Amino acid sequence: MPVIKVAYNPDFAPFSKRGDGKPQGLIIERLKEIFATSNIQFNFIATNLPELIPNMEKGKVDAVAALGITPERQEKYQFTKPIIVSGGAWFIPKSNRMLAEGEVPTSVITPERGPLANEIKNKYPEIDLITCADYDAAFKGALEGKALAAALNWHVGRMMVEDKYQNQFHETKRPYNTLALGLAVLKKNSDLITHINKNIPDDWGYDPI
Repeated sequence: MPVIKVAYNPDFAPFSKRGDGKPQGLIIERLKEIFATSNIQFNFIATNLPELIPNMEKGKVDAVAALGITPERQEKYQFTKPIIVSGGAWFIPKSNRMLAEGEVPTSVITPERGPLANEIKNKYPEIDLITCADYDAAFKGALEGKALAAALNWHVGRMMVEDKYQNQFHETKRPYNTLALGLAVLKKNSDLITHINKNIPDDWGYDPI
């Protein structure tokens, strides 16, 4: 089997990041384990969020690591079993009041290429949805008042608040939904997924931070 090229987002900690010149993170370590058990040779390729899926579609890479598994994406791509389970969360600037339990924001900003945009559009049509390029743009958009909240992955958003936006957002204690992350390939490469799935434990779930 040839070496497969796996795109990963270097700004998606704790799931995937670049540290000391090498790919790191929860998803990265689990994929290394899966590939070793599956006797698959691989190269990780750092790729910015907006280019993850386009580069796979163009054939520049064979797979995308840590992609949220949604019904819309499953129509176009083949996914492994969940490698990790997280969820989406509302990140609200402290200049706005915190939401009550079960309340949803009237407006949100979220990355266009992320999995939450379509879900919010379909599940919460009452929300005024704004899309942006990446996580930093979403956080900054919320702080600038473009939307009441940023809708982002719960694990990743919490880590970014701790690292880059301390004391600027209310604490987000839990996700508002559940979202599994997996390795994605084009449908024509589904045999690779079948092979890999044999070596993914069925009980991989939430990872506390």
